[in-house]
Amino acid sequence: MRTGAPFPPFDQVDYLLGSYCLVKVLNIDLLLSTSLGLKNLLVGVVISLILHPLTNFIAYIIKIKDVPW
Repeated sequence: MRTGAPFPPFDQVDYLLGSYCLVKVLNIDLLLSTSLGLKNLLVGVVISLILHPLTNFIAYIIKIKDVPW
């Protein structure tokens, strides 16, 4: 796989999973008096899977990016 090549759906999902694990391991959610559950992670994944390709495509259309991914 070439650098910069699309790798859906893992482009942003790995970032979300890593962030979620870090928050849970360090108990950051409890420190902030909130609970970050699996439901929140799933909502984030769904939103990311929709917005990430959409925003990349919009950036390509308005000539901010050279490729649509």
